[in-house]
Amino acid sequence: MTGIKISCVCYSGLEGFNHLYQEWFDLATSKATHFLHFPGWYQAGLERLDSSKKVFFVAIYSSAGLVAVLPLELVCQRIRSIEVPLLQLFYPNEMGVNDIFTTIDLNPKLQEITQFLRRELPFFALIKWQCISEDRGAALGMPVRLSHSSKYLDFSAGADEFWGGYSKKFVKGLLKKARKAEQLGNLRLECARDTEALEAAFSIFLGVEDSGWKGEKGTSIIKQPEKLAYYKTLLSEYGKARSCQINVLWVGEQPIAAQFGIVAGDTLHLLKIGFDEQFSDVSPGYLILERLVNHLAGEGSINRISFVTGVGWIDRWKPSGVNIGVFYSDNGSWWSKSIIRLIYSRLVQRFLAKQRR
Repeated sequence: MTGIKISCVCYSGLEGFNHLYQEWFDLATSKATHFLHFPGWYQAGLERLDSSKKVFFVAIYSSAGLVAVLPLELVCQRIRSIEVPLLQLFYPNEMGVNDIFTTIDLNPKLQEITQFLRRELPFFALIKWQCISEDRGAALGMPVRLSHSSKYLDFSAGADEFWGGYSKKFVKGLLKKARKAEQLGNLRLECARDTEALEAAFSIFLGVEDSGWKGEKGTSIIKQPEKLAYYKTLLSEYGKARSCQINVLWVGEQPIAAQFGIVAGDTLHLLKIGFDEQFSDVSPGYLILERLVNHLAGEGSINRISFVTGVGWIDRWKPSGVNIGVFYSDNGSWWSKSIIRLIYSRLVQRFLAKQRR
């Protein structure tokens, strides 16, 4: 694949995005392995911007058609008291992760792509690839500055093997919570993927997420019109790709926990989790996860649940993690390389200072 010839086309702002949308959607529907590979994620972000004129979508083609899309944004970053213009991945989310949708190895093509960007876009001193995985950075030949991890549970070996990795005390604790919940009513999990079922499940999800302190403080999705519109776009876009999944845990006729997720490849990415605090004594967040693992392991098409960056309570489940970091590449000039050396020297100094504390 490294010897293939590529060509690049730059699509600017929302109007350009709309031109690229359909072929990007078609490719993502068949090849996406991450929820950030779908155009719907960026559409939801673009709709929240006052102006999208500094956002660019670089489509990369081979003789076979579209093979990669780079969503980029022109910004300024202060480096040693100097405002430096740079390109960074367009980052319309609060999830703390990013990825690049490509079906080819981009590393051998990075210089060619950078030259195209210098010709077609306003001046930029360097490219910042923020919040991408360590593996993705290595694939692009970039040094690593790690910041956090993206946590996930892997049950590809089956439910029995998965639960065998936990202490008897942990598993018994889950069973005890389930029995306590079942005293209140039949405990059941519902997973919605079809369009009609998704609409109903979304309303239930919003209600569960609004319960408790989030609703009282006005920080729930339904209490924030802009965020509600954002999630409605995600629901619509991922729903038509049959990639949106909403899970609801019921006790009798009462929903006590709900999850908003996106399926890509063999992974269910949980973007939002909510539970009814009236049932906190049975740990509904734990119970819905326990039921979901068993359901998905039995079904077989999904082998991993990602918490994207992760919440503190999931650490008791001993999740695996993908290292996430920030990476930089130059624009091909010697002074751009010098800026990057300066950035990394500062990062090294900060790291050493922390070690001496």
